[in-house]
Amino acid sequence: MRMSERSAKPTPFVPQLGAVLDALADEIEAWAGGLGIELMYTDPVLDERGKNEWAAQLRQSTDWARRTAVSLLTAQGTTDLMTDLRSRTDELLAAADAYEQRLEAMEDQRRVHIEGIVARYRQTSGDEDPDAIQLMRLCRGTDRIWTMGLDDRSPETPEEFAESIDRAWFQEDGAKRRARAQMQRCARELAEHLRLLAGAEPQGAAAQQAAATQGKAENKKRGKRGPNRMPLKQAWRYLTVVQEWRGIQERNEKLPMRDRVQKVQVAEQHGITFLELEAMLGWYAKHRRQGLFPDDPRTLSMGELQKWFE
Repeated sequence: MRMSERSAKPTPFVPQLGAVLDALADEIEAWAGGLGIELMYTDPVLDERGKNEWAAQLRQSTDWARRTAVSLLTAQGTTDLMTDLRSRTDELLAAADAYEQRLEAMEDQRRVHIEGIVARYRQTSGDEDPDAIQLMRLCRGTDRIWTMGLDDRSPETPEEFAESIDRAWFQEDGAKRRARAQMQRCARELAEHLRLLAGAEPQGAAAQQAAATQGKAENKKRGKRGPNRMPLKQAWRYLTVVQEWRGIQERNEKLPMRDRVQKVQVAEQHGITFLELEAMLGWYAKHRRQGLFPDDPRTLSMGELQKWFE
């Protein structure tokens, strides 16, 4: 192959990480906005009936962006961010699976409850309404005007039995809506995190380039091998924040996704920005990869840190 032919070969397109993270956030937010509370759907026009596979829809819509973001982070050598992203997306997908299971359990519970009400109605009505047709005609669904109290008094009249059935539907509807709100909150929190990362990525790249340029000049003046020089007081502040975040990560592993402490919250507690927190974590991770700092920052004391600044 001639040189001209080789140079004419198109270069594979490599998307920007920030754009991929934004796309992933868009897909997650769109899924959350369209999330329903029914497992089954019915199309009267096409005469079709099927299952709303909410978790499968999320997997399918986010598949490309998830895989691409992981590949780009791996290529950049930011394994910590890659592991964190994969963990967060896996947790969201698991939560979506659990959401479907919760909907199914709620529907089963409501179905059994109503079957029990109808069975008691048949016992009291005898042959007057053997197929419970009159009872079903009295049902009004979740929009009825309630007259019965919330006590445990058993229904006696057909109207009271019908209201008990409607109340079972009403309770199921409320429980499903609460479950959906919780699922949507988890999804939107992840989307917000992804947008923060997308916004931080260009700034981080610019900062790395500036640091590399500055480092070339500083390397000529450096003597003892160790972390890039900064005031010891500042380095200790960095380290204490990193130590705190490491402990939070361990506690987060034992908590459900909705209860986990996020980096944004930690940054607010310390009066710093999300980007400043990322810079602190990146500072430690860089020197850990170089073998200068231990894997667990909590094992590094003030005295040991000071040795790097002698």
